[in-house]
Amino acid sequence: MNTSKLYSLFARKIKEKIPRISQEDLLDEEIFSETKFRVIISFENITDRAIFISQNKEVDLINQFTIIPSINVNLSLAEIHKFQNDELVKRIEEDQQLYLCLKNVNEIIQLNKYKQSQIKYTGKNINIGLIDTGIQTYYESFFESIIEEFEEKIKISTIKKERMVNKRRDITHATLMASIICNKLKDENNIRLGIAPDATIIDFPISDEQDIFYFSSVLNILDDIVKGQLDMDILLISFSSLESSDGKDILCMACKVLIEKGIIVIAPSGNNGPFPSSIGSPGALEEIITVGSLEKNGTLSSFSGRGPTLKGTHKPEIYFPGSKIDIPILKDHTIKLTGTSVSAAIAAGIVALLKQYNPKYSSKDIKEIFQIYYREHKKDHKIIDIVGLFKQLGIYSRQLIPYSYLIKRSISITIQVAIIFILVFFWENIFNFFRALYGF
Repeated sequence: MNTSKLYSLFARKIKEKIPRISQEDLLDEEIFSETKFRVIISFENITDRAIFISQNKEVDLINQFTIIPSINVNLSLAEIHKFQNDELVKRIEEDQQLYLCLKNVNEIIQLNKYKQSQIKYTGKNINIGLIDTGIQTYYESFFESIIEEFEEKIKISTIKKERMVNKRRDITHATLMASIICNKLKDENNIRLGIAPDATIIDFPISDEQDIFYFSSVLNILDDIVKGQLDMDILLISFSSLESSDGKDILCMACKVLIEKGIIVIAPSGNNGPFPSSIGSPGALEEIITVGSLEKNGTLSSFSGRGPTLKGTHKPEIYFPGSKIDIPILKDHTIKLTGTSVSAAIAAGIVALLKQYNPKYSSKDIKEIFQIYYREHKKDHKIIDIVGLFKQLGIYSRQLIPYSYLIKRSISITIQVAIIFILVFFWENIFNFFRALYGF
C-alpha cells in the first residue's frame, strides 16, 4: 500500500492492524468491505474538495470542514488505497476519538490572597470559549454570570434555585469546568469562588447521546468560530485523544489557525500518564498551551500526560492542581473532580486575569510569563503561587486598609471629636444642666 498520503500515525496503526496483508488482497473489496475506518481527507483548497466530492458521490460522506479544507467519511481499506493515488487528495488520517480529561483550588494556588489585594483582576470583558458537553446554566454557581449560547449568541441570566429540583444527578462536564472559571458562590470571607468570576463564557456544546466524540466534532465548532469571526480571547478544549500525537494531525492544525488569529487555545495534557510521550491531540501542538495535573502537595499526578510529544516538543508548559478538587455548584452541594481538564480550566481562568491586565498578551507571551516564573523560582512541577506571579508582573499590591473599614473608622473618630469639642466649649452649660436635673 502506498502510504505517502497517509498521516504517519494512521499508517502505522493500519500496519499494526493488518500486518500480514498482501498488496493484492488490499484490492479485494469483498475481503475488506467490512473493515471500515472513520477518516478525514484533507485537500489543498476548497475547489479540490468540491471536485473530489463530485467525482466520488458513492463515498459515505459524514461532514465537511472549511477551517482546513477536508471531509469526514467512512472508508474501507480498499477505498483508502484507491484515494491514496488520487491527485486531489492531500492527506488521509483517522478521525480519532476524543475523551474528556476527567478523572480547594483557591487556597492551593494562593488565589484567595490575590483576591484580597489592593489591585485585583476578575476576568471582566474577557471572552472564554468552552468546547465541552454543554453548560447547565440553572445551577447556583452561575447566578448572575454571563454565559453566551453559541447557537443563538444570546446573553442569558441563570435561573435561581427553584429550577434546580432533581438536577444534581446529571451534571455535565462543561458545567463543572465553567464553575471552576466563573463560579459566583462565595466563601466565608465573602470572596467569589471562581478563578475569573467576571469573565464571559461562550458555550460550544458537543452533544452526543452515547458520549462518543471525534476530531470531527471539534472541527465543526472550530469551523463555526472562524466563519462567525467571534470575539474570543481564550478557547478551552476539554478533550484529548487517547493515542499520543506529534502535533501535526488535522485537529492540531485547525487549532493553529485559531492561534494565528490571536485566540489563546488551552488544552489538557490528557490522562494517559505516567508513560513518557503520552500527550494526545490537540495538546501536542507546539503553539497551544498544554496543562498538566498536580496533586495538592505539588507532585505530578500519576495519570497526567507526560512529554515530550512524539515530535519531541517539551510539554506541558504549565501545571495546576487536578486531583480530587472540590467544585461547588450549589451552596450545599460540592462535586469532587480529578483530571487534567480540571487543571486546564484553572489555567484558562488564570490566563483570563492576565489578559484583563494586558489584552495584547498572545499565546506566546503567556507561555513566556510561565516559563520565566518557573525559571526564576527554580520550580519543576511545583504549584504556581499566583501572588508571586503577579508580584513579578508588578500588578500585586497588598491591601492596605479596606474602604469599608475606613468609613466606619472615620465615623467613629468624628463622633469622638464631636464629644470632645462639646465637652471643651460647653462644659459649663452641661454642668449647670446636670446640677438642675439632680439638685446638687
